[in-house]
Amino acid sequence: MKAILLFLVVFFIHYQCNAILYNYVESQLKRTKRAVDCTSKYGDWSEWSTCSIDCGFCGKQSRSRTCIPVNGCSEPICKDDATETQSCGTDTKVCIWPLPSCCNKEYKKTPDFVGRRFFCSSSKDSSASTDSLQTLDALGSQTGDSTQYEKTDDLAVFVTTGPSGTSETSTLVTSSSNPTTASTLFPTNPEASNTAPTTVLTPSTPNI
Repeated sequence: MKAILLFLVVFFIHYQCNAILYNYVESQLKRTKRAVDCTSKYGDWSEWSTCSIDCGFCGKQSRSRTCIPVNGCSEPICKDDATETQSCGTDTKVCIWPLPSCCNKEYKKTPDFVGRRFFCSSSKDSSASTDSLQTLDALGSQTGDSTQYEKTDDLAVFVTTGPSGTSETSTLVTSSSNPTTASTLFPTNPEASNTAPTTVLTPSTPNI
């Protein structure tokens, strides 16, 4: 009789232990499955934010998206980034020193007097495609990050810092038979003159 009672006690304890172990394993499996099912998806991207600057091409702007949670999950789980950042700028306004207009150190501003504008060109290849186009101001001097412009009645002087840090000064001289003022060379409205003045670009000693 005692042996039967002992057997029943041992069987009951063994059964309870197995039940507890089974419930624990099952709860862990459910928790693991729930974690996998919590993988969420992003919603649509927001609009790009306003550019951080209103001149040149060295600004930054960003946009974001929201990770949409799954029902029953404590928090959403999304892959990849929730925010993106890109460069931005404008081709209608030159930055005033010390703000740079051309932010890549491999680029420099190159004056284009015929078009009354400047652009950022590669210091290694002057024929490289432009990444910005700016209209020069007709009022007084305009100073940028690496190029200084000075306009007088009949000539325009600019100093460009090259890739090695050296300065090169050149003078834009108008035709003697067709005297042209600075307002004609650099009109406030680029469309004010239908024909560009006759010009010769010649090296000179620094005079600004």
